[in-house]
Amino acid sequence: MKIYLFLVLTICLSGVWGCAGKVARFDPLSGSRSGYPVTAPVEIVRDQQGVPHILADNADDLFFGLGYAMAQDRFTEIDILRRLARGDLAELLGVPIKIQGLSVSRVDLTLRTFRFRQRAEQGLAAMAPEERALLESFARGINRFLEDAGETLIFYRMLRQKPAAWRPEDSLALAEMMGMSQAAGSIISEYYLERLRRLLPAEDWEIFVPFYPAGGPIITDDRNFSGGQSRLEVPNGPRLGSNNWVVSGQKSESGRPLLANDPHVPTFLVPTFWYHVHLRGGGYDVAGMMFPGFPCFGAADNGNVAWALTNVMADHVDIFREKVNPENPDLYLADGQWVPFAKQEEVVKRLVGRPLKFTLRTTRHGVVMDSGVPGWKVDSAADEVLVFKFIDTDLPRFFHGYQVMAQAQNAQEFLAGAEDMAQGPMAWNHVFADANGFIGYQATGRIPIRPDNSGVRAREGWDSKNDWQGYIPFEELPRLLNPKKGYVATANNRVELPGYPYYITSDYVGPSRSSRITELLEQKPRLDLADMKTIQYDVKVWEAQHWVPILLADLEGAPEPRLQQAAAVLAQWQQEDYRATVDAAGPCLFEMFLEKFPLAVFGDDLPQRLAENLAQAGMLSPALERILEDPSSKWFDDRATKAKETRPEIVRRAMDQAMRYLEKKLGQDPAQWRWGELHHLTLSTTLGVITIPRVTYLIGTFELPGAPETVRASGSMFDPKTGFADMMAGPSTHYLVDFSHPREIIWNATTGNSENPDGGRLGNTTQAWLKGDYFTLSLEEASFRANGMGILILEP
Repeated sequence: MKIYLFLVLTICLSGVWGCAGKVARFDPLSGSRSGYPVTAPVEIVRDQQGVPHILADNADDLFFGLGYAMAQDRFTEIDILRRLARGDLAELLGVPIKIQGLSVSRVDLTLRTFRFRQRAEQGLAAMAPEERALLESFARGINRFLEDAGETLIFYRMLRQKPAAWRPEDSLALAEMMGMSQAAGSIISEYYLERLRRLLPAEDWEIFVPFYPAGGPIITDDRNFSGGQSRLEVPNGPRLGSNNWVVSGQKSESGRPLLANDPHVPTFLVPTFWYHVHLRGGGYDVAGMMFPGFPCFGAADNGNVAWALTNVMADHVDIFREKVNPENPDLYLADGQWVPFAKQEEVVKRLVGRPLKFTLRTTRHGVVMDSGVPGWKVDSAADEVLVFKFIDTDLPRFFHGYQVMAQAQNAQEFLAGAEDMAQGPMAWNHVFADANGFIGYQATGRIPIRPDNSGVRAREGWDSKNDWQGYIPFEELPRLLNPKKGYVATANNRVELPGYPYYITSDYVGPSRSSRITELLEQKPRLDLADMKTIQYDVKVWEAQHWVPILLADLEGAPEPRLQQAAAVLAQWQQEDYRATVDAAGPCLFEMFLEKFPLAVFGDDLPQRLAENLAQAGMLSPALERILEDPSSKWFDDRATKAKETRPEIVRRAMDQAMRYLEKKLGQDPAQWRWGELHHLTLSTTLGVITIPRVTYLIGTFELPGAPETVRASGSMFDPKTGFADMMAGPSTHYLVDFSHPREIIWNATTGNSENPDGGRLGNTTQAWLKGDYFTLSLEEASFRANGMGILILEP
């Protein structure tokens, strides 16, 4: 959890220097410049929203132009990202920044244990020459922009450093790190479950194991959703999720497919996470959302095929327990034999101070996570160490697959590309459609085959019978093609039907968003683009319709006026259909109660620091969901008192705490409480964390509707001083394709593409994103040239 928070916040701190200041940044939008390493002129046409449309005669020149445009728009951001992946951020940013107790150098050392740089170098060396050339051209474009920009990038002026050249393997290292971040939930779950396993009896620790409830939507189920009883979710802790769905022509007003996507990434990133771009030339004519620093589209449309993505939540990582020889700590046990740890010296260079030197130990499963690596105690048994094993990848096939997907002319060609893409570090729920009316769903990713078909417990590394047995073959990954029900929807919910022979994950996100999306998709026999927009901005808190009746029953008869007021607030919200609008009081109380309740239940059963960490990671939620409908569960009894408490007593205790906080924060009269006063998003180059005079650029602080598990999701973090800040996960981009106009993407985003506030491409999309207004990104030249921001021509 600490590493994850540091990654997100450190990326954003790049904006402190990269985006603002009075120094005139080199940022040409128009004109013709010569002397570039291209074979023919490359045009960078920026449309009305500043989205670059890059036109070239061949693929190498096209990727040069892409690298140039991306660096011009956001070099500081992609530099921070690639340095995180390489583990050399402290060499640039070695200032005494600490977040959650982690220094930059310790983050570098921790990330080096995943070997992203080495894996990327190996992948690049194995690439086919024509695709390696694309990454080399992309790198040349970035580096030429740096040469042109000189000393105008204020971030590097302040540090008195020159930007380091981009290397082709940096893009692949970024992809590896992004893939690992998808599995962050699995890492956290396994680590804390291992701690709980050693702390509690089996019947107690196992209630904390994540699960997906019976009755929740399953992605590959071709039956209409019954709307059955979902589990009583506790959306506690950060969840990086997403929504996508595709509707067939039989269910659309136009008779043509509709496709929707809103990937949930950190919403406070400035500029917005996804790089919106259009590539034309060398066999490409495709636009969409590109990964920053990695020149591939996460979701895109080429007029013939469009696709969207969400996280499968696949369990890509296992923790292996390794036994250490008590007489010789340089040896570990492997199938009855004591074998030596492999060792590698790591030196983390720092901008300020002496280098950090450390010896990484490696077993046959991976690098040991020693306590000295992150700088805080890694809890393991006295005679054991923990090793994180990440999936092996085939980066050449992975990158090739993305290029095939971008150029696919129909669904079959798209699936052929997806098979190669699936050999990489990322696992996606892809929904897709083509101009012929074909729609479908395909799970992608390298998902390990485990001998026990489970991934929730740390594995005994000393016995090879516990090792992975390869990966699920692509043809056996879940899919659903041309469903009879006329749509497929995913929201990080369960993928596989009962009886599927392989374990994918136990970390599926609960069914609130998927239930609400399917409910809305099934409300009308035929849907149009306006319906897609309405669904993307829906703010009904689905799980509240299960929670609130229980809470009202437990509050009934409470003599305290404060609790009577709480019941009135919840009853009124019930009448409002549980909508988390900015003017509602109900979500203030409901979300604050959920903040207090898990620790009120489990705080007396676990060590305080562990309980707080589990709550922050969302790890108390499964246990609470298992016991909630049993009012007399032993977990509701407070060990600190002589009385035997039941659920109503603990509900009232947590509700009283929530009410007291809200009275202090929002006032004594609940009728005046507004969710928007408590729930907000700050968009600035420092996220409001650090203010630097004449450098910080504030787009604004905005009241936000929605909640963690509404369709319009908000993965908020709670701070007692400020309330719920939308930071961890949300729909930074909304993306729609209507195949009645297949060469148009309908979209909006938290910010524009650029980190330069003086360039007109930073805060220019924010109001549309807040209001639910959309722009059109056209693949037609007459449209994207009309009234654009400028045309920059790079000539030989």
